This record gives sequence, C-alpha cells and structure tokens, in this order.
Amino acid sequence: MALTEQNLFVGVRLFAQNCAVCYGSAKGAASSSPIAKGLYQKPPQQARKVLDQNMSVSTALPCRISIYAEGGKTILAALKPTVLLAMFNALQLEGVAQEVEATIVKIMKETAS
Repeated sequence: MALTEQNLFVGVRLFAQNCAVCYGSAKGAASSSPIAKGLYQKPPQQARKVLDQNMSVSTALPCRISIYAEGGKTILAALKPTVLLAMFNALQLEGVAQEVEATIVKIMKETAS
C-alpha cells in the first residue's frame, strides 16, 4: 500500500474509532479512560469481558496492529486473538476473541483499501 494523504486520513479515522479510548486522540489530547492514565481499574469494552474471566490474558493486551515498511511495501500485521487465547487455556472466551479478531481484520482491510 502506498503512503498517501488519503491513507493517512483513513488511519486517523480508524484510530479515533478503535484506539483513542486508550491512547488519546490523534491530535494528542489525553484520553479520559482510566486505562490510559495507568490506573488499575477495569479497562473498557471487550478487554473487560476477558479480564473478568482471566486476568492473566492482560499480558497480551492491548491488541496491536503493526504497520511497517519492508521491501518498498507497507505491511500490516497482527497476532490473532483466537490464537493467543489458546495460550491461556481460556476456551470460555472464544466468542470474545472471535469478535475482537473480526474487528482487527476489519480495521486492517479498511486501512489497506
């Protein structure tokens, strides 16, 4: 994928929709989310469902999508939550992992298009 102004705007929109709750806004404004402030409160959305069941999964959070250049191409990469979940012997969380994975795939597809 070529680095274009349009791709950057798509990335900013996707960040605002999916990441800003923890990382703050793309403009640099701090998030009001307690997880962003480093407080030990339950994180929002899907992570809460997982951590309520198995706190050891916190070592795999937050979900990440890496973007890097290699061989003149832009690469999007992520670890699948369904694969990571198997490491924690937490099959009861399979549904949440599938939802999160679908969101990650959607973000990556939108970014690549």
